[in-house]
Amino acid sequence: MTTVLIFLTLLGCDDAIRACDVLAMPSEHWESRADCQQAAEALLERSLDRPYPSLVTQCGTVEETVSFLESVSPPEHRATAVRAFLSSAGQ
Repeated sequence: MTTVLIFLTLLGCDDAIRACDVLAMPSEHWESRADCQQAAEALLERSLDRPYPSLVTQCGTVEETVSFLESVSPPEHRATAVRAFLSSAGQ
């Protein structure tokens, strides 16, 4: 059986969650969404002082995270955000 790794990303976004900047991509990864979600809540609590209208965490597989980043990153930052994530994920 193959283990699916779940990655965590913290983003600072506008109110509509349509334009986001990647703020953190912890190097840890999890084998369950529940474990990632627990870490995401702790990361969010530690990040409330960031100067963004909305903070968002994303727990997902490599494919899910890339898809999410492509949907919320401004076009001029999209490729950089995806490359940075893939690099941190060891892809």
